[in-house]
Amino acid sequence: TREVEIYDSLVSQLEIVTGASKKETFNVETWQSLARDEEKQSALFTDLVRTQDRIIATLLAGKPATSPEIQTILNEVKETQETLSVTNMQTADLRAQLLIE
Repeated sequence: TREVEIYDSLVSQLEIVTGASKKETFNVETWQSLARDEEKQSALFTDLVRTQDRIIATLLAGKPATSPEIQTILNEVKETQETLSVTNMQTADLRAQLLIE
């Protein structure tokens, strides 16, 4: 994200002033990973909303909740939720690392 890019730039400027590497001290890579994971979370939530819309549209088209079309969509939802769960855990771990350090 833009905030992490600015943070990285500021740390780089500090390195120039001090003549020493500061990226590890200021956890730049961890912040970058956190930003990527948060973007992934956002995309997964967007996928879930779009999938919900597809379910509603399919039901409004007269398909029963037990139809193969709905079941296919529900399988996609399950996969997205599982990926989101893993991403949430990774994000929580990164946040914890940043709080400790």
